[in-house]
Amino acid sequence: MKLCVLLLLLLCLCCLGLTQELSTVPPDVPEVEEKETEEEQVSCTGSQAFSPESRRAIGGAIEQLGLKILEQLPVGPQQPNVIISPLSLALALAQLTLGARNETEKLLLESLHASGLPCFHHTLGALVSHFRNTSLEVAARMYLRPGFEVELSFVEDSLARYQSSPVPLVSVEEVNQWVGNATNGQINNFMESIPHSVVLMLINAVYFKGAWQTQFDPQVTSKGAFYLDNSNTVSVDMMKSPQYPLRLLNDQQLEAQVASFPFKGNTSFLIVMPLSGKGNVSSLLPKLNISDLYRRLPQEKTMQVNLPKLKLQYRQELQEALTNM
Repeated sequence: MKLCVLLLLLLCLCCLGLTQELSTVPPDVPEVEEKETEEEQVSCTGSQAFSPESRRAIGGAIEQLGLKILEQLPVGPQQPNVIISPLSLALALAQLTLGARNETEKLLLESLHASGLPCFHHTLGALVSHFRNTSLEVAARMYLRPGFEVELSFVEDSLARYQSSPVPLVSVEEVNQWVGNATNGQINNFMESIPHSVVLMLINAVYFKGAWQTQFDPQVTSKGAFYLDNSNTVSVDMMKSPQYPLRLLNDQQLEAQVASFPFKGNTSFLIVMPLSGKGNVSSLLPKLNISDLYRRLPQEKTMQVNLPKLKLQYRQELQEALTNM
């Protein structure tokens, strides 16, 4: 199973936090409070920043971001499928937050569901290094228009937290080449041109290639009916197994069937399918809690499985969806 997601943020105007250093402490704040703030920052560099509790909190925030953005994305006959990576979106917006100040910073942190999370940047950034030992690859790059200068603190924090260092924004060919390399050749010719007004580009790419813990026998794959809704079907290639090990939950409250297919490398493929006659996935979003579903999944059992082979492509401008969040 392969998944490639690319996120692009374009900045066309000078952002205050990127180009001008502002004091975050009012002049009349006592010095003792400033020292406490420094001590809090130091504590984020220790093991606390990547503790199990911190990871769960960050995971919950990323999950909430994904569900909120999913609710804002249009679905219709011309575009019936949606593919998003909440992780990629969180990393790109979090890097942008490093250069924001005042109300802009507050709004970005609220959209990331990170306002009350201590050591947010430290923990989220630590995940990037953690993914190096998994089947998930994450890459980030910052492009700067020659002549456009940003605060050194923003550049240093971007490199330290999210391993994103600035390179000159010279040509669309160079950008497309980096995108192709970051996605292992799955996404090429990403951009046709770069608007002249763009002075900074933040790009985040996620590439995942999962290997089934239990392989499907390709000799058994055959055509089968895939239900688009209660009355419409299409014929697709179906991977089949009479005895496949997975965790299956029939959730009456969610009105859905939930299945977890194990991948190698401590990852899994979670499928949430509405029960017959209970609407589509969009109707489940307000009630969906992925972390809770994983906690309630029963022990693994072997059962008969028919799983369609899918190849999906998706491209969507997120400006309106992010604005409406």
